[in-house]
Amino acid sequence: AGAALVDEGVGFIFGPVGGGEILPAGFRAKSSVYSRFSDMLRLVARSVWRHDPLLKRCIRKSHLLLAGTEVCAGWFRRYGGKNIDVACAAIAGSSEVQQAAIEARATRDPNQPFTFASCGGLSYYRGVDLAIRAFAKANLPNARYIHYCDGPYRATVQQLAHDLGVADRVDLPGDMPHLDCVRGVARADACVHTVLRDSQGMVVEAMIAGVPVITLDHLTPGMMITPECGVKIPIDDSTTPDQLVDQIATVMRDWHDHPEKLAGMSEAAKRQGMTFTPQSKGDLYRAHHARVLSALRSAPAIETRGLPKSARIFRC
Repeated sequence: AGAALVDEGVGFIFGPVGGGEILPAGFRAKSSVYSRFSDMLRLVARSVWRHDPLLKRCIRKSHLLLAGTEVCAGWFRRYGGKNIDVACAAIAGSSEVQQAAIEARATRDPNQPFTFASCGGLSYYRGVDLAIRAFAKANLPNARYIHYCDGPYRATVQQLAHDLGVADRVDLPGDMPHLDCVRGVARADACVHTVLRDSQGMVVEAMIAGVPVITLDHLTPGMMITPECGVKIPIDDSTTPDQLVDQIATVMRDWHDHPEKLAGMSEAAKRQGMTFTPQSKGDLYRAHHARVLSALRSAPAIETRGLPKSARIFRC
C-alpha cells in the first residue's frame, strides 16, 4: 500500500527490514528435529516471498530503504533498490531499564570472581552451550559463568556443565524480573552473546552499563559491537561449533588475564550503547525522514490529488 502511494507523490520509507534468518549450516544438524523442521519451513516461506512481485515493486518504488542487516541490504540491491541505508534495529530499553543497569554497575562488588554473563531464553538458538564449552576450555581460576533466564534447554546446559567439570562455577538462576536480569548482566565483567539467530538480547543494556561484549559477527549483534567495546567472533556457513568454542575461549582467557584491557573497553561500550537509546534512534529516523522530504521538495511537482502536506510522507 505504501509503495502504491509513491505514484501519488507520497514519500515512502521501507524499513528497517530484517528477519527470516536460518541457522548457519554447521549448526543445523545438532538442533532438534522440531528446530530443523521449523528452519525448513522458514526457508521455504522465505524463498517464496522473495519472489513476490509486489515486494519487488515495493523495494524499487521506495524513496529510502532501511535494511536491518547487511544480508537484507544485499537483497535490496539484488532487487533493484536505490538509496539503501543499513540501519541496525536494536534499541535500548526504557530510561528505567537504562538507569537500573548504570546503578547496578556502580554498586558491584570489586572482589567478586571474574564473571561472564549472558541472558535470554535458554534454547539451542541461544548458543549458551558454546559459551559454557568455551568457559570450560579457558580453564580460568576464580571465574564464573552466569546465565539469566530459563528455558527448555536448561537441563542440557546443566548436564554439559557437569560433564565438563565446571558445574560448580556455572550458575543458572532461572527466570526472574527483567530489571533483575539487567542488573545481573550489568555487574558482570563481560557479557557473552552467542546467539545463532538474530537477537539483540541484553547487549545494549550491558554496553550502557559499561560491560564489554563477546558476540558473533553476524546479523544484528555483528552491527552493534565495535572493536573498541568488544570482540566479534567470525561465523558463516562454513564455521563449526568447535571453531567458535576455541575462539571464544581465547578471548575469555585474554580478558581474564588482562583486566586492564577492559577499562578502556568499558568506556567505549558506554559510548556505543548510548547510540541505541530511544532518543538517539529517534534522531536517526527523523534525519532519514528529513532526507526524503528534502528530496521530494526538490523533485519535479507530481499531481497529489489533493493530499495534504502532512500526508506527503508515509513510513512502513
